[in-house]
Amino acid sequence: MDEFGSRIHYSHMLLQEGFRGAVVNAGDGQTRHTWRFGPEGSMESSSIKVTIVADLIGISWLTAGHGPEGMAVTVVVVAHRSQTGTRAVVTQTESDAWLRALLGRQWSALAYRLVESPKTGDGPPEATYRLFLNRQQHAIVKPEEVIGTGYRLMDDPQGP
Repeated sequence: MDEFGSRIHYSHMLLQEGFRGAVVNAGDGQTRHTWRFGPEGSMESSSIKVTIVADLIGISWLTAGHGPEGMAVTVVVVAHRSQTGTRAVVTQTESDAWLRALLGRQWSALAYRLVESPKTGDGPPEATYRLFLNRQQHAIVKPEEVIGTGYRLMDDPQGP
């Protein structure tokens, strides 16, 4: 665990437990659930607050037809300036550390960073991740039935 990860882990020890509880309570993914954490102080800047939002849906919601059973967990890490509330940049290092603290070691190993074209519109881009879980809530690789490109494992050395 890196320095940010250690600081997040010790500052927010119940983060992972609360998130895992939300995943368990989401059931089979037939109904969409949202989990939110924050705003919390950034590990890099005292003037920035970080918020994490996770969307829990069935994998089949991301397929063109019938997909495998299980859940897709999409996690977005965003930052805002404490004083003004305007969007701020959260570095990839910090957003990855928050995600690893949220998911834990086993789930993080198969978490994907969604690599998209540069955002148009207001504010900096957010860090977006996706994790796929089978019915037993074990992390699995991205099912072939899931539509879309731009998925890159977080630990991929070819990462952005």
